[in-house]
Amino acid sequence: MTRQFGVSWIIMAPLLLQAAIALAQQDLQGGIQDLVRQMIASMEEQQKRKLAILDFTKLDGSLDNFGRYLAEGPITSMFLTRKFEVIEGPQLDKILAELKLNLSDLIDPENAMRLGKVYGVDAIAAGSVTELAAAVEVNARLIETETGRVFGVARTQFGKDKDVAALMGGSPAERVKPDRPAPPPSPGTPMAGIVLIPAGPFIFAPEGQEQKMSLSAFYMDIYEVTNAEYAKARPHEYPPDKANHPVVKVSWYDAKRYCEVVGKRLPTEQERDKAARGPDGRNYPWGDSYDQRQVNAENRFKGTTPVGQFPAGKRPYGLFEMAGNVWEWTAPDMGDNKVVRGGGWNYSPFDARAANRYGILPEDRYGVNVGVRCAKAP
Repeated sequence: MTRQFGVSWIIMAPLLLQAAIALAQQDLQGGIQDLVRQMIASMEEQQKRKLAILDFTKLDGSLDNFGRYLAEGPITSMFLTRKFEVIEGPQLDKILAELKLNLSDLIDPENAMRLGKVYGVDAIAAGSVTELAAAVEVNARLIETETGRVFGVARTQFGKDKDVAALMGGSPAERVKPDRPAPPPSPGTPMAGIVLIPAGPFIFAPEGQEQKMSLSAFYMDIYEVTNAEYAKARPHEYPPDKANHPVVKVSWYDAKRYCEVVGKRLPTEQERDKAARGPDGRNYPWGDSYDQRQVNAENRFKGTTPVGQFPAGKRPYGLFEMAGNVWEWTAPDMGDNKVVRGGGWNYSPFDARAANRYGILPEDRYGVNVGVRCAKAP
């Protein structure tokens, strides 16, 4: 889910004095709890109970996994206090659809007041992320829906440790702007990189039976393993023009060994499901409605395509081709059967339940369209 908003609020001097806190660099969890404490104090002081929390954006309005993760932390922590009712992303999306609004519209005082009047939301939390030379500064504003005024602010700083860097997408030179294609690699150059999938609840759907569960944080490969990458670790032949296409004709055992050789492992069913469908249990990585422009499926390209070719479909966590191109093995060892997910280039009709939710192939079938994506613990 992509959320963007701009802030055009004039904050009065008393509010700035209230938020004049000495900012010390903290680790990720410490910084989130610092934000939560300040937000709770403001909510309690103003006797506010029901809160809608927006994803935190960069100053240019763009959104990355760090901004999403910053929103998830307060949602979970404030809910667990049992003092607040917090509207989560999927619920807020449905409300906005009914009101015919976007998240960016909520910064407008009239729309914030409209949301409060119709659904009884007391406040909206909107935040921004500023990357400094040696730290990341986060500012949050609490907006009262009755009047549209800012009644509280919260500020904290994070040190640039490995978790923060991973959520923000690595060093500035390595980042790709949201929804823009990565530059095509030269033939034979392996694609690399992983993304941290944050801990928290999500909707798991084995065989279409949805259930809410929670996972610890884990890393997942941004791209399907390419022929060139696979050949560096395991004997493998492939056509020269397919170096950056996903590897195929790989058994479950070979896929498992490859991930172990490179210091990773196959993802579990649950991890693969959350990484593809996000915490809100959407049908496809990009949303609930099928869009053939976001995926290589239904034999449109008569075969696999190079990894990273469908950037508009990489939501919710920035992973490419979580639907389509090739099926991908998961970790469960079910004897004669193994679980695959994702769908393939010739999968038609492209059904979300089978492709993004569940599928089984015999373990001794290499499959002309089964590839690899690895995971690892943080």
